[in-house]
Amino acid sequence: MTMKKYFLRIIILAMMVLSISILASCGDDVEIIEISGFPRVLFSIDELTYSATDVLRVEILDERVEMLNIAGGESRYTNPSLRVCTVHRFRILEVYRSSTGAEIGDIREVQQLGGRYEDEYWVNRNMQRFRSGDDLILFLVQREGENRPAILVGSNAVYWFPPPINRMTTTLSDNQVIQSFVGDTNLTLTAGDLKHIAETPITIALSQHEWIIGASQAIVTIQATSNHRLNVSSSAEWLTVERWGDTLHLAAEANPNFTERTAVVTVSAGEIVETLTVTQAAKVPTLALARNAWNTGWLTTSVEVTVTTNQPSWNVVSDQSWLSVVRLNNGFRLIADTNHGEDRTATVTVTAGVLREMVTVRQDGAINHGLICSVCFQFELDEEGYCPNGCIIHIR
Repeated sequence: MTMKKYFLRIIILAMMVLSISILASCGDDVEIIEISGFPRVLFSIDELTYSATDVLRVEILDERVEMLNIAGGESRYTNPSLRVCTVHRFRILEVYRSSTGAEIGDIREVQQLGGRYEDEYWVNRNMQRFRSGDDLILFLVQREGENRPAILVGSNAVYWFPPPINRMTTTLSDNQVIQSFVGDTNLTLTAGDLKHIAETPITIALSQHEWIIGASQAIVTIQATSNHRLNVSSSAEWLTVERWGDTLHLAAEANPNFTERTAVVTVSAGEIVETLTVTQAAKVPTLALARNAWNTGWLTTSVEVTVTTNQPSWNVVSDQSWLSVVRLNNGFRLIADTNHGEDRTATVTVTAGVLREMVTVRQDGAINHGLICSVCFQFELDEEGYCPNGCIIHIR
């Protein structure tokens, strides 16, 4: 058996003994609650690095146990979402990669599900139990929100530094393996990997930096490739963005305004920032009338005209006094007075914002059509075309 495997088995055995001793020390009055941390397993160092906001060498300082989502008077019996977690404080010794501004000497925290809280011991078989003074490599995800603890990227996101088999060595060769904290794992991390992580600059590439769309709803996908975990945000509520792997899904709501609007999508990783500008056209104003012409006889009559528009308001006016306009809920009514004279014409103008529509009204005149005496203008002509008033002019 090699020295490496020997020490590895000693570590695993010590962890098992520690777990048993913790459970045994709980006593008969402590309730044991099994929970699952749903560990995520990464399958390559590149994936591990990509998924992390921070890759750090740290020294574990201390720990505390607290209840998540706890509210006054609630218990796990009334609120199944309650969970106990253990929070470890650590000091940063080295920064290999960070998109959160981590610096050497900073004090931060990492959180895991599980731990003893009052008279309950919440057992998470996937919890990695750190001790004060542990010198570790952590692949972390820093969650949004001020002073929130980070979480581990996955179940294989913790490594010893330097390797237990040679703790007196301070300079590591590139091919030296950094031992996993949990023993055997599907990944092999070397000192060369850490060097590569530290020396490789963060890059972001967008397939396009501008998107121009119409006023209606629109959806588009943009490619956003990077060698680091990305943060994506939109500057406007009407434009939502979701990241699925290397693809950004953008969804724009219809523009209800009659002015153009712009939003900016920000894609960042640490100090590296790329932007996508989205410009949406203004809503197209519309105005339509049910009719644009009306021909009527010489007697008093009326007609209704429906107005359809997306403008907030509209106005209607007639250019002739004999043609009156009455405003209705969804349009207007035109009323033409009796025309004893000649044929006549009026124009009705409807305006809504910058839009304008017109109705041309033509009314027959009684005189032009031989319907009234052209001398006295008082009597309708008889069937023979004579005025009952005795006027001598014979129209027909």
